[in-house]
Amino acid sequence: MRMLVACGSAGAISGAFGAPLTGAFYAFELILGTYAPFGLAPVGAAAVSGILVAKVFGASGSFMNQMAMTSALTRTDFALLLCLA
Repeated sequence: MRMLVACGSAGAISGAFGAPLTGAFYAFELILGTYAPFGLAPVGAAAVSGILVAKVFGASGSFMNQMAMTSALTRTDFALLLCLA
């Protein structure tokens, strides 16, 4: 059961963020709890499959491309951040 959850999370993170290695590392570290050779093939296949399915359905490939910067920081903002720090 733990392997199925790890594969699902690897595929979901891979497809959502366009980063198959990130999905695989998440699955290994947080779901499985260890880096084991027996989990490399299924988790890796799920991560690659997740990004391929996302691209087939028209995902942009990266979550960061969908974010837009509405305004740049001004000098006043930097001064306030400096005082805060």
